Amino acid sequence: MSYSKLRDNVSIEPRWNTTTTGLECRYLLRDAQTQWYVWVSATEAAVAMGLRYLKYPNAELISEYVRVRHFIEVDRASIEQIVDAFIRYGFIASEQTELHGIEKVQNLERKRIYDQMQLQKMQDVIGWTYEKCAYYSKAFQSHFGGELPRLQTVDDIAHFPRLPKVVFRAEMPNLHPIELEVSHNAFPTSWATSSGTSGNRVQTLTDPNRQKRFVSDCTWQFIADTLPTEKLTKCCVLTTPVCSGTECHMDINRPLSERLISDGRRLILNSFISPAVAGERALNEIVSDITEFKPNVLRGASSYIAALARHVECNKIQLPAFDYVILGWELNSRIHVRLLEKVFGCRVIDEWGATEMMPISTKCAHGNFHVADEHHIEIVREGKPVKPGEVGQILVTSLKRHATPLIRYEIGDLARSGEAHCSCGHPSPIFANIEGRIRDVIFNTAGEPVTPREIDNIVSGETPRDGVEYYALIQHGEKQYRFRYVPTQEVVEGFEATLTSDLRSSLGEDADISFESCREIYPSNSGKFRLTYRDGYDKDYAW
Repeated sequence: MSYSKLRDNVSIEPRWNTTTTGLECRYLLRDAQTQWYVWVSATEAAVAMGLRYLKYPNAELISEYVRVRHFIEVDRASIEQIVDAFIRYGFIASEQTELHGIEKVQNLERKRIYDQMQLQKMQDVIGWTYEKCAYYSKAFQSHFGGELPRLQTVDDIAHFPRLPKVVFRAEMPNLHPIELEVSHNAFPTSWATSSGTSGNRVQTLTDPNRQKRFVSDCTWQFIADTLPTEKLTKCCVLTTPVCSGTECHMDINRPLSERLISDGRRLILNSFISPAVAGERALNEIVSDITEFKPNVLRGASSYIAALARHVECNKIQLPAFDYVILGWELNSRIHVRLLEKVFGCRVIDEWGATEMMPISTKCAHGNFHVADEHHIEIVREGKPVKPGEVGQILVTSLKRHATPLIRYEIGDLARSGEAHCSCGHPSPIFANIEGRIRDVIFNTAGEPVTPREIDNIVSGETPRDGVEYYALIQHGEKQYRFRYVPTQEVVEGFEATLTSDLRSSLGEDADISFESCREIYPSNSGKFRLTYRDGYDKDYAW
């Protein structure tokens, strides 16, 4: 039986890598039409070459070709197995070679490979933590009363116990693997401390090599097609004083050379206590640093970068062109995102993560948050997975961390679940949006939770709403709310009346909403802005 030939758009690319024993060759099969690729063995690459170069390829001819040209023995059954895999990959020519059909085939195969890879990681990390970490050994034995169940799918992680933040703080020493107790050199680690946005600050051990990456692996997969190589990229970071490590240097302009990290490719910019009242001097010094450093990526918290953007816009300053602005650290208001897109003229990418886990997900151009392959997340409400479109608490499981592994960790954030797959084609799990911190949730007059993201969607509007630079909606009682805001330079007539009507659509028609126009709004103790929160009004809610 003859086989169909390899499609002309598929290339077979050798990749050489230096190892401790010498040079090692791997092969990459890449589809130039869809940009999908897969790593294959030398035998699989040789079979692919037979499908490419033989005029009428069949099992006997391919076996002879591989033996003579590549000195590899391969039998008929193995060849048929490899050809079947190439068909699943969409690499084999067929009657249905239209782009849409190929992409559909490849997306299904990518998803199968990805799910298989994630399941293996999860099985490994569960077994490893059970064997190496005192806390998990005790917790799993107590929970299951015997031998651990074997995970059949990644969803089976739901049978394991959660790790609340209060337990994480109390059991921190027991979360580390036994090797760390024996030798401090067992892992290349460094301490990292959270900012405390979701409550008390926590400490964790992290890999210092990750700090050298100018963006996370998850974000990189969405921008690598534009930025040819990570080594050519330089990044400036403007975020909260707590997160940037500049809180002890307020009003002291440390030299640029003292703020360079990541092998000199990332510059930490001096921060300020409140973006709403950032001074001219501080902003001009930031402009000077950026002009001298000439980065092509700007990272930070949207509220802080927004202060820079307004300064640049008002003073008609010409900064070096950015390829991307990457946001993180806080829940980013769409008011600020729109401003950054307008002033800097580039794509603004939203990242979400935490100090304990580093970046966890990235928002793609199609509007969904993709979870990095080193994490697994669940979105639950009252212990059950939420349906698409519903909001729930996020539980995160780390699949690669070996210094402070975290299994079903209650990270303190909320997310809105999305559809099963993203139209961008990437196989990673997705969710629709980050909704904010659990502690920042307010409640409508009927007692139902309203997330910071829901309020920001109202305040920012489907089309830009003029009148607000910074804001915070504060709940003081069952039906009492106060909207504090820093107004734009021009007061918009009827702004408060219109916003009251829009807010009541979410908070309730009987909501008592007052307004306070002010010169400044200071962030929380963590340095991050809280778009909504409760002050003097406590209410328990089971997420």
